[in-house]
Amino acid sequence: YNLLEADLARPKVKENDFCGKAKHVEYRAREHQPAMLCTLVMTENVDSKGVARYPVGTMPVMDPKTGETLVDELGRRSFTTSMAYGPTVGKNI
Repeated sequence: YNLLEADLARPKVKENDFCGKAKHVEYRAREHQPAMLCTLVMTENVDSKGVARYPVGTMPVMDPKTGETLVDELGRRSFTTSMAYGPTVGKNI
């Protein structure tokens, strides 16, 4: 994943050369990015057998209807980069 997919890229690319500049410019030239960083909220933490689950860390993002892991147009599996309880919102985010 790159800065554009994480929505962390600056509006302009500096003129000076830097490590990774060619690849960064290549990614910027894409008509659209194949993936985008987003925030998810866990609405239920009970599995299909009724057992409460408290996931942490890197987990696959799955389609609730099919149970399949979501994949972007480049074939990369979608996953969470971190997960924790958010006391302010009272949910796992």
